[in-house]
Amino acid sequence: MPVLARAALPDPVRIGVEGAYPPFSEVGPDGELKGFDIDIARALCAQMRVRCVLVQQNFDGMIPALNANKIDAVIASLSITEERRKSVDFTDKYYKTPGRLVARRDAALRPTPDGLAGRRIGVQRASTYDRYATDTFARSEIVRYAKLDDVFLDLAAGRIDAAFADSVASYVGFLRQPGGDAYAFVGPDFIEPRYFGNGAGIAVRKGDTALRDALNAAIAAIRANGTYAAIQSRYVDFDLYVDASPAAAASAGPLHGYARSLLQGAWVTLSLALLSLLLALVLALLGASAKLSRSAWLRAIAQAYTTAVRSVPDLVLMLLVFFGGQALVNALALRLGYARGPDIDPFVAGVLTIGFIYGAYLTETFRGAFLSVPAGQREAAMAFGMSPWQSFRRIVGPQMLRHALPPLLNNWLVLLKSTAIVSVIGLTDLMQRAGLAAGATHQPFLFYAAVGGLYLGFTACSEAAFGWLSRRLDVGTRRAVYR
Repeated sequence: MPVLARAALPDPVRIGVEGAYPPFSEVGPDGELKGFDIDIARALCAQMRVRCVLVQQNFDGMIPALNANKIDAVIASLSITEERRKSVDFTDKYYKTPGRLVARRDAALRPTPDGLAGRRIGVQRASTYDRYATDTFARSEIVRYAKLDDVFLDLAAGRIDAAFADSVASYVGFLRQPGGDAYAFVGPDFIEPRYFGNGAGIAVRKGDTALRDALNAAIAAIRANGTYAAIQSRYVDFDLYVDASPAAAASAGPLHGYARSLLQGAWVTLSLALLSLLLALVLALLGASAKLSRSAWLRAIAQAYTTAVRSVPDLVLMLLVFFGGQALVNALALRLGYARGPDIDPFVAGVLTIGFIYGAYLTETFRGAFLSVPAGQREAAMAFGMSPWQSFRRIVGPQMLRHALPPLLNNWLVLLKSTAIVSVIGLTDLMQRAGLAAGATHQPFLFYAAVGGLYLGFTACSEAAFGWLSRRLDVGTRRAVYR
């Protein structure tokens, strides 16, 4: 690739991938991304001789993240359709496989609108299969999932009657797995160009011709030099570049060995929760002080903060901070003459959002705890010549903390479990890693039970720590004795 052309590309090139769509994209037991899409992405970057970063993102958030300038390209088996061309540009295709219906062998389903009337069909949300099923199987109940793994888990559990998805992903990711022999493809290939386009391409932002042209040249090069064929042979024994249905495929990988991955996710969850709690405590102290202030303006601001935050769902606030915040940062950067602003990291967005949310809840906790301390004690401290800070540190603060400790523990435990919402913005926390492992191995009970055990451990340790702190604060206090 010419040096001048390479200089026009972002550094690094941020590529959005899914991580829950075997054999194209999944997370292995070591926590690393693997799959056909992942290998193709790395091969294209090597061919272009540019530095790339893979950014894991939920499928239905790919195009919003691309247009919010959080990523530069999407390599996630994204079908090239006219509907999607309205919001993004596409490269040439890099593979093409048809869609298929999957159901139990003994279900005797007819793959027609009449035959599937009243049946529950599972699809991945915002996919071409979602749109086709919605338009074609109007008398069926279309059940939408964030990840394809979840579609197959519910099919195996009997909650849906059929799954509608890519044929290779269905074959390798489900039919070839343990338990998959009870299921089979139903009906013909689905290849209507109106819905499924002409294969899967790489999405880039509208007008980003430099990156699109560089990727097109790289796709042609790896097809010509044998790199594409070598990657393809790791997953299937037929040509993915032309219309084809799977005949045989490799195993999705080992079933166990995800313990390290879960522990890595647990560390992310715990770090996120602790930093969020720290931010929440600071905001809560400021909020409580403002609510108790003599200033009407401060009281109004604090009241608006607690009312607004407690009225809006946590998930909505998370999406507003991550996507809306990035749009504001980019707009500000453009006004200042920069091409784009700094990225808002999912971890940072999670800390800010969760800290902001629980700061509002803890504001009321601290306000109530402060009012529980008799006003006469503060007046006595002032009479002894103590400054407001000395009065708070020596007299009011310890008593206030003792009153606040039980609700503080409850809020901490709820906050800890609320960190799971960060998975929607691409952070691989404990729940995200458990879901990926469950999808890859088709053993959801095993991994979600392990997650439950880890959260139980977090809770037990938290209660022990708060119990110790409570005993420390109770030293020297008089206890009532009832006879």
